[in-house]
Amino acid sequence: MTVACGVKPARILRLRWLSSDSIKAPETDAMGQTNESQLEDTDLDIRFKKTQERGSSGWIAAILLVVAGGLALFSIYHASQSQAAKLNAELAEAQAGLRSLQTELDRKEAASAVPVWSPPESFYDFESPSQLEEWNGRIGDWTLQDGRLRGTPEGELASAQVRKVFRGDFDAEFSVHFQPDKQVPGWGCSFLEQSRQRRYQLEFNVQDRQVRLMAHENDRTDYLGEWGLPFAYSKRHDFRVRLQSHNGIMQVWDEDRLLIGAWDSRMSEGRFGLFCRSTADFDNVRVRSEIDALEQTRTQEMKEYIEDTRRSLALGNREPVGIERLEELASNGKGFVVRGNVLICNPEEGQAWRLIGEGIWDRYILEVEVKAGGSASLFVNASEDCSGYVVELPTTDGEWVHTHQLVKGQASEDLPSKYQKTRLPPEEWQLVRLFVSPERIQVYVEHQPMHDFLPLDFPKGRVGIYGWQGNPTAFRNFRIMLPEARDKTAGEKPEPEAPKNP
Repeated sequence: MTVACGVKPARILRLRWLSSDSIKAPETDAMGQTNESQLEDTDLDIRFKKTQERGSSGWIAAILLVVAGGLALFSIYHASQSQAAKLNAELAEAQAGLRSLQTELDRKEAASAVPVWSPPESFYDFESPSQLEEWNGRIGDWTLQDGRLRGTPEGELASAQVRKVFRGDFDAEFSVHFQPDKQVPGWGCSFLEQSRQRRYQLEFNVQDRQVRLMAHENDRTDYLGEWGLPFAYSKRHDFRVRLQSHNGIMQVWDEDRLLIGAWDSRMSEGRFGLFCRSTADFDNVRVRSEIDALEQTRTQEMKEYIEDTRRSLALGNREPVGIERLEELASNGKGFVVRGNVLICNPEEGQAWRLIGEGIWDRYILEVEVKAGGSASLFVNASEDCSGYVVELPTTDGEWVHTHQLVKGQASEDLPSKYQKTRLPPEEWQLVRLFVSPERIQVYVEHQPMHDFLPLDFPKGRVGIYGWQGNPTAFRNFRIMLPEARDKTAGEKPEPEAPKNP
């Protein structure tokens, strides 16, 4: 090969990786001389091998450095992963705490938005005689005995009812006690009762060994739930019963044992009552429910009207008429029987009448409980010759409250009055109030106006009761307010305004 400018060409070396076995000793000729070119090649191979060995050590160091770095990075990564897991666990715990706190806050917010059901409570422990006035003993005899309300059946039933009207959700409980030697045929309560034809009834029938929850509506009875009484119940003489009616869901409990669960919502307001089929003592009656505001207003208005009328007519305080006086009352001498604290009018023939008190008045207030099968009659401003006004309160359909005047026992035509088309419920005790002034005769049953009559000719007289043959009527708990000794005329003060008819 020739190169321009006479420059000797440089040897071009081809580097290759050589192992120690691949380096060969230089060959010699016949004279023992080593070929110079071979010596140069061998020298180059040796130098390259050393360079190769130095390069291998560097690569190993680099590899070791990379491995150490990787291990360090792995250690750092592993530590970071453990720390991250720990932080995640703490974060999850904190989130759970926040969720729990939020749930509690939501619950409190909802509770504050929706008021807890806490209705007024009516409690009767029957330690005070005044509590008996809040009950209407409709059937049988109801008295206070040793701090309990005792019901004694008339025939086969005794029934009493709270005078309050309850509305909406209802919760009631009561205790009942029987004498150990007395048989317990049955007992229970009614609730949300609007009338005898429309009410709920809970009955413990020990003879049939059944507890029944029923709904009475007109002539129909629906059995909402039943529970079979164990035989041991027939041996018990003390019970504590609780019943609930919330949004139509009804439950009956015997102490802590659930007996009946049912659903019915057809009645949402009414009264609460107790009944028994043998002599029983009721105690610690507790009713939790909203009290009908209108009924409370009527009660308060009636109390105020009685007090205003008493003051306006200058009447004394309310005085009871005792049994001994009932037996001595002036009468025509027939058709009356006194049994306990009950005066029964049942003439065998014709009419019968009896007058209360010895005086002659033109103003008074009379309160009496009445139970009639056909009708009950009050004798107003009457005289002993059987003259006066008869206010008749019928119980049968098709007949209405009316007044007619008697002159020596002879009836004249009926006299018109306000609120005439009303009548008493049959065979139930009802509280009747009679307001008499020189210008007016008013009759109320409970708080309901039944009669408002303006007489044409109103002589002074006495007050009493009147009856006809075949129409038995019972009266009890007579109480009367008579003019005070310092007699005043009704005209000295304006007559109070009567409670409005609802």
